[in-house]
Amino acid sequence: SDADGIISRYSSLKHEVLALRNTAGPEMSILSATILSQKPIKEELVKKIEKLHINTLQHFQKIEAICLGYSRSNISNALNELKQVYFSGYLPYRNEIFPLSKKGGPYPYSQVEFLSHGVKALKEIARFMDVVVLETKSYADYNLNENQKQILFQGASSAGSLFVVFLIMFYINSKVISPIGRLTSILRKLGKKQLVLDVPFTNKEDEIGEMAKALEIFKQTSFELSE
Repeated sequence: SDADGIISRYSSLKHEVLALRNTAGPEMSILSATILSQKPIKEELVKKIEKLHINTLQHFQKIEAICLGYSRSNISNALNELKQVYFSGYLPYRNEIFPLSKKGGPYPYSQVEFLSHGVKALKEIARFMDVVVLETKSYADYNLNENQKQILFQGASSAGSLFVVFLIMFYINSKVISPIGRLTSILRKLGKKQLVLDVPFTNKEDEIGEMAKALEIFKQTSFELSE
């Protein structure tokens, strides 16, 4: 199901296509060999063919169920072509040959003609598998590219955020921390009666400016008291 992820669905589909090939192929081989032998098919082979055919039909049903809901048409189109080749091209020959094989013939078709339809069906199964593999790769490549874009975007966002933080810290340091440090240094010098100095930032109209003006007043007062 889609809850398990699209890749899981593709994996299940490939598994079923392989299983389809492994049931359809042996059935064709047994019937082809029986036509050549011109002898009645053995009972155990009759049961094996019947079982293989039932399994083949079940695999087709599972493949159709897995393919339901695919947004891309490539797989659906390939499946329709496979069903057309198998059910319309091969199966009528198979259904006519199989009952006759129990008696050893006679057969209305040659082994070559029968086998040609079987080989065509097997080739179509292989082609369908190729489509599934290409779709899986295409889906994986698309998601890989999308994930890489997300990683690049997140990396760029993180770098941008760090840059903004750096600018903020630079602004705070240049506008607040550094001026406060300079004013603190001047306050220490004034405390040591070092009155011949300039108080910076007195022209600023903010908290730093207010602190600087207060220091300037303190300096002037210290001058007056020292005279």
